[in-house]
Amino acid sequence: MGKKVILAVAGSGKTTRIVDEMGAGKRCLVLTFTEENVLNLRKKIAERHGGLPPGVLVMTYFTFLYSFCFRPIVGFKMKAGGLSFSQPPFRDRFKQTHDGYYVDSGGRIYHCRLAKLLLVRGLINEVCDRIATFFDMICIDEVQDFAGNDFNFLIELTKVRVDMLLVGDFHQHTYDTSRDKSVNANLHVEFEAYVKRFRDAGVEVDTESLSASFRCSPSVCDFITKRLGIPISTVSERKAAVVDVRSQDEADALWRQCSNPYCTLRNQRSCG
Repeated sequence: MGKKVILAVAGSGKTTRIVDEMGAGKRCLVLTFTEENVLNLRKKIAERHGGLPPGVLVMTYFTFLYSFCFRPIVGFKMKAGGLSFSQPPFRDRFKQTHDGYYVDSGGRIYHCRLAKLLLVRGLINEVCDRIATFFDMICIDEVQDFAGNDFNFLIELTKVRVDMLLVGDFHQHTYDTSRDKSVNANLHVEFEAYVKRFRDAGVEVDTESLSASFRCSPSVCDFITKRLGIPISTVSERKAAVVDVRSQDEADALWRQCSNPYCTLRNQRSCG
């Protein structure tokens, strides 16, 4: 089964690449981090295919973890009242083999430890079997946001006997799915080390197929490449300018200009 992660620049068509995978009759599980991204993916898939195709399921990663993995596999043994998005105590009272390590005082599972629970209790094969029963492929958007125990779970998930397509932009890492003390604390520090984690798991790493942005103008790409050290090219010919704003008066003037519906900059989408 093919396993691939596409690491691509901003505006290069990563989400479109996932939408393109929704072929006739293909049962596909699509995961992303936020509810907003779920709505965006569903909308784009429906626009392309005249509705959400049968067998295609789009959900957030934590809905997948709790409703698709935990409840059918562990829920009859370990009762839980949902997920807790608070952080575990700094000093744990329980060992990792004890239920108390994973739940708060209200009986809810710490979101940052649910993936670890499935791994520690040796349930990854059951998770993979369950995915293979219902789907032919799993796609994950914004994969750069996976962190902590969730990244370890993601790497183990590559054992699943279906195709996998992961897309994301290492340099757009702004959120973490979860954090749990020092687990994968340095995951996003160095690009080559990050890529190596996937390759060591047998995942093909593609940094070329979506290397050009459709969104960013040549001047913006030039700024990003030279000033930030992030290589990015573009197929866009849209005119734009990168302007240093050094005072509040300059910022206010730019805001007034871009707030004008007849503003040339706004119409060219070079503000923001």
